[in-house]
Amino acid sequence: MIAKIKTALIASGNGTDAEAIMKAYRNGAIANAEITALISTKENAGCLERAQTYGIPSETIAYKQFKNCPRAFDRLIIELLQNFEVQLVFLVGCIHRIPVSGGFVMYNIHPADTQKHGGQGMYGLDVHRHVMAEVQDLIARGKKTAKDKFFTTPTIHRVIEEYDKGEALLTVNVRIPQEMIERLMQMKIDIMAAAQMLQTHVLPYEWLMLPMAVDIAAQQILNNVW
Repeated sequence: MIAKIKTALIASGNGTDAEAIMKAYRNGAIANAEITALISTKENAGCLERAQTYGIPSETIAYKQFKNCPRAFDRLIIELLQNFEVQLVFLVGCIHRIPVSGGFVMYNIHPADTQKHGGQGMYGLDVHRHVMAEVQDLIARGKKTAKDKFFTTPTIHRVIEEYDKGEALLTVNVRIPQEMIERLMQMKIDIMAAAQMLQTHVLPYEWLMLPMAVDIAAQQILNNVW
């Protein structure tokens, strides 16, 4: 039997990114990893129902129960991952800091360039708002025009102690639709509406990236090159 790397997913919300991985795994599209568990950091989150749909064991460690004692949260997360004997962890829409451990390799999906649009507190719509604010600023200062090409770069990167500073495993340049930019500059939509539109635009690319990234990361562990 071909060895597969035991892999856990950690999510905090609806779980569409997690589902992209679980669906690919069920369909045999991930050759090097075995998806052994999904851990939710929120009670009754949608990711739990999605895990049940795909037959993936799930557990909940609700962060809000430990917000006054984050070390207890960290300890329980590490213990649970050890119990599942995982070697690889993917953070897929996880909004809480997960401790780095020598017992496994961990990656995170970030919806834009981690260097320009990363750091503590940068997740979800805030990242997309930051991207669109940069576009708006460049055009307003005459550095670019609304007809120029603008890109955002969803990135899957290694998790280290410093936020969003780990080495990139997989990135994709996604062009921001010109119509979206023009509507923003013409004040037909505000910056938050633009951020929501960009998130909707980028998510399908994340869903394509994630199964491939899991397979690549697992192959690297098998080859002892990580």
